[in-house]
Amino acid sequence: MKIGIIANITKERAYTIVSMVVNILSDNGFEYLLSDSLIDKRNTLDKKIPQSLFVSNKTLCKRSDIIISIGGDGTMLATAYQAQFYNKPVLGINLGKLGFLVEADINQIDKLIEEIKQGRYSIEERMVITGICKRHKVEKLFAINDIVIDKGGWPKMIDITIRVNNEYVTTFAADGLIVATPTGSTGYSLSAGGPIVSPRANVFTLSPISPHSLTV
Repeated sequence: MKIGIIANITKERAYTIVSMVVNILSDNGFEYLLSDSLIDKRNTLDKKIPQSLFVSNKTLCKRSDIIISIGGDGTMLATAYQAQFYNKPVLGINLGKLGFLVEADINQIDKLIEEIKQGRYSIEERMVITGICKRHKVEKLFAINDIVIDKGGWPKMIDITIRVNNEYVTTFAADGLIVATPTGSTGYSLSAGGPIVSPRANVFTLSPISPHSLTV
């Protein structure tokens, strides 16, 4: 089994934790690949790591069986966004504050690697949201957490009409709208007053951003 490692290099201790993970993987007979964002600190990690093991995130996602994301929820989401195109599972190791998505703590690394080695793990599927912008030449959007429609640089509120399955729901004036998956319900949507939704729920949440209404 080959493990890919992507880390948020702006986090304190990131390189120390990556070195620890690499050593544990080697001791347990795992092959591994490292994101090329870490190559500038190659000597800090381990002088024995061949340069060929530092690859682009795209190549890493393509060639790895499991991807370890070291950082916080943001790093996890960014890693999952790339991994989804190759249908690869992602394990998050938390280096930051309280995380809703990254379930593992750095103190559990030895146990985590042992669980993977023994095959004692399950893969939880998460919903992905896609978006299409009509009347403008914009590529199809993919998001693990949310897609946001906002007013941009426009100084006033915008009028938004919502239809679900072509059935009219409502029209309101606001700064925008957050369409979130259950995974994204604990992010921007939560800040805008949206509900926290179970990751296993097959729903989207629609959270208006500062609506000029008491009833939305």
